[in-house]
Order: sequence, then structure tokens, then C-alpha cells
Amino acid sequence: MAQVLSEADRSALAVLLDGLIPADAFSVGAVELGVLAFIERELAAGSPDLSQLLELAGAARTLAGGELALASLGEDAVAALLAQLNAEHPAAFELLRRRAIEGAFGDPSHGGNREGAGWQLLGYPGPKGTFTAADQELR
Repeated sequence: MAQVLSEADRSALAVLLDGLIPADAFSVGAVELGVLAFIERELAAGSPDLSQLLELAGAARTLAGGELALASLGEDAVAALLAQLNAEHPAAFELLRRRAIEGAFGDPSHGGNREGAGWQLLGYPGPKGTFTAADQELR
């Protein structure tokens, strides 16, 4: 897979994604769920979302005071940053929020929801194939 995000953009998006879907006693955070990998896969496939996500990553670094400052923000500061990004960049923020949900809870075949962990969090066992009696007959 071609790398479409710089390390600075990957780091910024990782902070934002883990702020949207943080790890807790029941589940891992967004990045460990594979959400960032899902987003990168979508972007590498030609998704038109790249410019908005790069805008959001850049705005996050600027508002936080730089890449190192962003990476060291605590949970409350990340929540405040997310609220500010939502207010100042609503379309880009909504795109990131939607992609986070898709990556955390979509079918793992698309690169996110690693090992079905998002589904486990919801108590969903995953899709089950249904076979009729005719399907099971030996021919």
C-alpha cells in the first residue's frame, strides 16, 4: 500500500482518532482498532477525503502549538481540541468522525475493526452465513 500520509499527519490523525474513540477498560482505542490503517487504505485507493483530513491534521498541530505539543496532550486537552476543531472545521471534523466510526465498526475486510474488536465491544458476533437445506445437499 502506498503511503499517502506524512508521519506528521499520521501522528496528528492518531491523536484525534484516539480522542474520538479512546481506549478504556472494555476496548482498545481507535488506532489499535485499525481506524488509521482503514483511513490510509481508503486514501491510497483514491478516496477524495485527503485534502480535508490533511487540513484537519494541520489545524490540530497549529492549535496545539506544534507536533510535539499535540502528541503530548492529555485526554482533557484532546477533548477540548476536538471541540475546537469541530467548531472551526465542521466539514473536515464530520468526515473524520464518520471515517472513525466506519473504521472501528465496519467489516474487518476493509482494513479497520481489527480482529472484530469493534464488533465485540458492541456484542455483535459478526455476519453469519445462512444456508438453506437445499444449499447443504450433496450433489
